[in-house]
Amino acid sequence: DVVSAHTQPVEYLALRPSMSTDLASAFPCNLDWHSMMLQRSLCRLRAGLLDFGHLGGKHSADARRRCIFCNAATLSVNFHVLSRCSVWQHLTQLVCHFSPIVVPETMGEQVVHILSASPEDGHYGAVLALAGSLDRDEGKYWESVC
Repeated sequence: DVVSAHTQPVEYLALRPSMSTDLASAFPCNLDWHSMMLQRSLCRLRAGLLDFGHLGGKHSADARRRCIFCNAATLSVNFHVLSRCSVWQHLTQLVCHFSPIVVPETMGEQVVHILSASPEDGHYGAVLALAGSLDRDEGKYWESVC
């Protein structure tokens, strides 16, 4: 499979100095199942395993795809979903609300802020909620069109 440069996920190691141990650290805490699934969803989001773009209701690696949530045409569907998609604006604003810093307006910096969140950050819970919702609804979309 040849993937366009526009559809490449953000490299997680470019955001944090080492691999995330968030999921492994959560195991000894005896978290409930839902909390563990939210951790898993964030791992899937960071790894670029969630496919937020389609062409004609089908998976596509084309540079210009449509958002599976709002159907907007975009060159970078992951960036669009995490910073501009009207369907997820309420949760991305929640991330900004709980953030200890003022989140920059640029799309790239917003995405970095979301993907680089760690459990010590005040907005981590909102990031988990966003990741869990994205993971759930991405799966529902692809189940409905297949």
